[in-house]
Amino acid sequence: ITTIHTAPASQECVDCHETADVRTIHGATQAASCVVCHDGRTLPATTKCTSCHAYSPVDTKHYPTAEHAASDAGCDQCHYTDLKTEHFKSSAGPVSCVQCHETYVDGFTAPWDDSCAACHAVKHDRQADDHVSTRTDCAGSGCHDVGDVSVVHAGLSGGGCSACHTGPATPPTTTDCTSSGCHSAFHAGKTVAHTATTPASLGCGRCHDKDPLAGVNVEPVHAAAPEGACWVCHGNPARVPDVSLETAECASCHGVSGTEYHRTMNAKHTFGAMDPSCVSAGCHAAKTLPEAHAPYLARYPQYTDTCALCHLNADAGRIDWATASADCSTCHTVHGDITTIHTAPASQECVDCHETADVRTIHGATQAA
Repeated sequence: ITTIHTAPASQECVDCHETADVRTIHGATQAASCVVCHDGRTLPATTKCTSCHAYSPVDTKHYPTAEHAASDAGCDQCHYTDLKTEHFKSSAGPVSCVQCHETYVDGFTAPWDDSCAACHAVKHDRQADDHVSTRTDCAGSGCHDVGDVSVVHAGLSGGGCSACHTGPATPPTTTDCTSSGCHSAFHAGKTVAHTATTPASLGCGRCHDKDPLAGVNVEPVHAAAPEGACWVCHGNPARVPDVSLETAECASCHGVSGTEYHRTMNAKHTFGAMDPSCVSAGCHAAKTLPEAHAPYLARYPQYTDTCALCHLNADAGRIDWATASADCSTCHTVHGDITTIHTAPASQECVDCHETADVRTIHGATQAA
């Protein structure tokens, strides 16, 4: 008798009703008798619940109320509003109807608060971690203050969660800002916008860019700034109050070269350790690099001046910019063999009397030693 009164394939019903025995289920109704199912001596064709009771998993009483959907600030952008569906896919495992109705709801009696917040406090402990962009160069640049994409999008038109989430069935697969479909071409014009092309800027680029022929990209030029390559312009109101009024040209932000920006240029181009006699003896024109190199410029017609002679010299064998300084020895083998270059050639007759061909020794006895 128990078997023939058990509803088959009714596990969803059991979740709430706790039994598949139709006698027990109907015993709680007002018409608690066998005649609920049996009309006289006629036997029901089946004891399957849905043969008499229509049931749809999309049940309006399992949706949050309209008022609460608004106060939930867009839960449906990440979660299903059908509570049965949402709880079934819970990361902690499926939640049955009974788990809610017996734990949080007073039995099965309506009305009851079916809003999300009735049972859940904020459950986004990992939200910050889950929303950190994998592009670390976007944050702290003066363009985007933080790397949390939910914060970045919050203030944008059409922003918030819906900027990335179009519903619980289609979660984003990446937090890479420049991933395909998001901002892959967002900064497509950035390089052009940050490239200076005027002759004056190209002149600056000879020292600051090393390869300015196609224009001076101001990003690597400012890379060494304490504020950072982007922040030095985009987040530095003391120096650049309104970046939208500036251009990539050096003179847009920097005044006449000299006073401030090149205050250390002379010191960086002066070999302070050079012996004064090297200059006074007429061997070297000066201890400052531009003047010292000037006599040799004619050997290299491809360079227009002494700045270009060094700063546009791409031959790593001549100049290693990782170590180059005003010290002559960082680029040159100083003097080579000093004895050889001070020995007078074909001077045997002189040596007969002076006993040496080393002009330093010979002249050491003169008044202008």
